[in-house]
Amino acid sequence: MTVTVTVTLRCIPVSTDETLYIILATTTPNIKMYHGDHKYKNLLESKVQQSRRHGCLLFLFYLIPFITIFQLSYAHDDDIHFISCAPFDCGNLPNISYSFWTDQQYRPSYCGYGDEGFKLKCMQNQPTVMTLASQHFQVLRLNQSRDSLTIKRVELNSTCPQQILITNLFNYSETAENIILLYDCRSRGGSNYSFSCRKGGREMFPVLFKEDENDCDESSEKVEIPVGKKAFDNLMSGTSAVNESLIEPFDMRYFSYGVYCKLCRHSGGRCGSNESLHPVLLCYCRDRPHRLKCQHAHGMPCFF
Repeated sequence: MTVTVTVTLRCIPVSTDETLYIILATTTPNIKMYHGDHKYKNLLESKVQQSRRHGCLLFLFYLIPFITIFQLSYAHDDDIHFISCAPFDCGNLPNISYSFWTDQQYRPSYCGYGDEGFKLKCMQNQPTVMTLASQHFQVLRLNQSRDSLTIKRVELNSTCPQQILITNLFNYSETAENIILLYDCRSRGGSNYSFSCRKGGREMFPVLFKEDENDCDESSEKVEIPVGKKAFDNLMSGTSAVNESLIEPFDMRYFSYGVYCKLCRHSGGRCGSNESLHPVLLCYCRDRPHRLKCQHAHGMPCFF
C-alpha cells in the first residue's frame, strides 16, 4: 500500500525577537490509499498532534507569567471605595459590613447606610457601642444575615431612658416588649415601682396596666421604650426592679437593602451608599462603582 500525506508545519512568531512560536500542523492525505498500511498514516498523524501539543505548551509557558504579572499590577489599581469598604472588626464584633460604618477606622460613612444610627464606636477589646435617639447602647450581638442586633442600655444612672423613634431604619423585633414610663408623676411618687434617674432628679414610674396611663396630671411626661421579653415578664411579676429591667438586652431589626446587597456581594462587590445621594445603594467594585452588581469582562478561552 502507498499513502501520500502532505504535512504543513507553520511556525508563527508571537514575540519581536522571534523566540516564541506557535506551531500549526495540518495533514492532507492523498486520495489514493491502499489497503493494509494504515499504521503509517496513524503514526504520522500522531507526530503531528504531538507537535501541536508541544507548541501550545510552549506558548502557555511564556503566557502564564505574563498573566500573573498583569493580575498583580491590576490588583494595585482597585477603586478606593472598594478598598475602604472592606469588612472590619469593631470591639468584640468581627467581620462587619454594610449597613454599618465607623469614623475610628478608615471606613467612611459611604460604606454604610450613612445614617448616624449605623455609626459604631469601636475600641479594642471593648464592647461595641452605637447611639440611638441620643442614648448609648452596647451592641452584644450582630446577625447580618437576619438584619438584627441585640443591644442593651448603658449609663442608665446618668441619663433617663428616652423613646427610640421607630422609623424605617430601626424597629423592635418580635422578642421585644414595650413599656410606658411616666416621668414626674406626682400621684405615683414614692411607689415601690418608681425609679429615679440623674437628670434634674426626675422620677419615673412604669405603667404596667393600661388604665394606669391616666393617673398622672398633664405636667408628667410619657415615653414608650422597649425591653426584652424576659425583663418585661419579670417586671410584671414583680421579681425585678425597674432599673434592672431597663438594662436587660433586647433585640432590634435594622434596614438593609437585603436582596440587592446580596446581588452586589455575589458579584464580588461591596455594598455602600452614594456619597452625594444618601442613602441610594451602590455596589463598589474593583474597577469602579456600579448600580447593583459588578460587571466582569469576559476573557478569551484557550482550547487544546
